[in-house]
Amino acid sequence: MPNFKRSLVFALRVLVVYALLIAPWPGLKPLYARYFQGLGRAVFVDEGGRRSLEFQPLGDPEHAWPPNFDTGIIMANRNRLDAQGQGPRFLLTADAWQMGWAPTAFFMSLVLATPIPWRRRLRALGWGLVWVHGFILLTVGIFLWNESTRVALVTLTPFWKAVANRLEELALDPVGPGFFAAALIWMVVTFRRRDLADKP
Repeated sequence: MPNFKRSLVFALRVLVVYALLIAPWPGLKPLYARYFQGLGRAVFVDEGGRRSLEFQPLGDPEHAWPPNFDTGIIMANRNRLDAQGQGPRFLLTADAWQMGWAPTAFFMSLVLATPIPWRRRLRALGWGLVWVHGFILLTVGIFLWNESTRVALVTLTPFWKAVANRLEELALDPVGPGFFAAALIWMVVTFRRRDLADKP
């Protein structure tokens, strides 16, 4: 099969699988949001540190702002809370579907559409999902680091604040970095050197 035709077939497979994974199946979005919130609590919440974080569902995600955001992150500086735990807090909102599921689904669609033996696909999925989760956590970490300035957990000079703002914009971009990272991880965990040799 000519290279162009093989590439076209692969691209169509990716589109079909990605469409199936990203489709708004009933209950999938809130289910993933709960998973995302649990992952955030497991990795970022430290009961003994200065930073207080709570990952929770937004009360009304259909009318949240920005629209359809499903996760609220309540941040506070424990040094500024009184004995009753009252004090200044800041609410961050996030879209778990965009930050987490979209790049995950894209990575999975690339692997599942790749014409290699299923055993290798499953191995690539396993290792790749570990790396994809690492990227998602890095994205959330950048978000939290930059927004920590709002409750005096981090102090940044104007230069570094501009850098932090730019990093957050890039990390939270709905298309660019997440899809690029997913594609890079797919290439690293899926292909072997012999796969890259030209085939007739």
